[in-house]
Amino acid sequence: NVITIPGYKIERILGSGNMATVYLARHELLNRQVALKCMDETLSQTPGFIERFLSEGRIIASLQHPNILTTYDLGISTETNTPFLAMEYIKNGDLAERIKQGLTADQALEIIQQIAIGLDYAHVNGIIHRDIKPGNILFREDGTPLISDFGIAKQADMDQGLTSTGLVMGTPFYMSPEQAQDHPLDGRADIYSLGILLYEMLTGEVPYRSTSVIGTVLKHVQSPVPRLEGNNKPLQPLLDRLLAKEPSDRYSRGQSVADSIDKLHQGMPISNQPGDSIAFPKINITFFQRYKMFDFGIFTLILLLVLYLTYPENDQILEQNIKPEADIQKPVATKEDSTTTDSEPLNEHFFTLTESSPQSNKTTKISELLNKAEICILQKQLTQPVDNNAFYFYQQVLSLDANNPDALAGLKKISQLQ
Repeated sequence: NVITIPGYKIERILGSGNMATVYLARHELLNRQVALKCMDETLSQTPGFIERFLSEGRIIASLQHPNILTTYDLGISTETNTPFLAMEYIKNGDLAERIKQGLTADQALEIIQQIAIGLDYAHVNGIIHRDIKPGNILFREDGTPLISDFGIAKQADMDQGLTSTGLVMGTPFYMSPEQAQDHPLDGRADIYSLGILLYEMLTGEVPYRSTSVIGTVLKHVQSPVPRLEGNNKPLQPLLDRLLAKEPSDRYSRGQSVADSIDKLHQGMPISNQPGDSIAFPKINITFFQRYKMFDFGIFTLILLLVLYLTYPENDQILEQNIKPEADIQKPVATKEDSTTTDSEPLNEHFFTLTESSPQSNKTTKISELLNKAEICILQKQLTQPVDNNAFYFYQQVLSLDANNPDALAGLKKISQLQ
């Protein structure tokens, strides 16, 4: 059942995943070997996928950099309606193989420096990778490291390929804390993954590992930056900046990482405190990312509506707290309100409900989410179904209060129960 792509002769399968298969193929007109990534045919049935695939594919193909794998061609097979990407074929192995063989600190720094420069170029052009890992770092014959899998296929895998936990993920061993918590991402998520690569190249092991996916994810969020030993100790400030839990404490640009490595080579000290800055470009949000955000928004609206309709005292609360417009007193302007002018009325025409501070609303929301999580645990809905499981609700609590002890304890409990 070998697929047919006009203009290409399929030679053999190089690898496959849930959403795509990669073939070694030959471009018949140019007589050039390529890695041909063919998406699952069912994706073509997703409304708007073909148009967005072509649009976003052009953006990926525009990334021309010595440290980024070249994309030669993209299109849709007219015979099978299969979306495909034709990429540079690299046959000199990946970083995972070199880590197994063993790398010196100088070799590790050289690889990190070049990958950082490639990522900086991509980030400036509004593209984040989101799955930096050894298997996605390839090498040309001259030893130049290349970032691969920037394409549409990986963005489809990341956004539609849900794990058994119901969590949208890259590779758990290399994902940033904000990615693990499903927070908005920018290029600093890739910088964090770069730090994981550095530690693994220096020690042969990833810094955060557990017996379960959830346990590994929790370590990214909670565990401290690992300590380097022996001859690697001078690299600790570099690792601290790369693996900072808060994005604002990391290097904000790949170029800054490369500059710090230059300082290390020159025997100059580097700081483990943030000092560089960047006006982050507008990151290209793919169709899959927009679809995911739309889903979450709809879910939130439905949840709020259900809570409202099922709460028996809603009508009484409204009757007790809504005041006639005539009884409403104008707020007294304070020093903090001094910028308000007569041309900016303070919404006098709205009914006034019982006053509640943002903090009390936040506390109430957290309490509701914690209750839902406990119910899911009792019902053994630890990580499934999607958006209605204990893990999901604890994640929502942590998005409101990153250090909430009940949510952190609950996540540990889930990890133990699995």
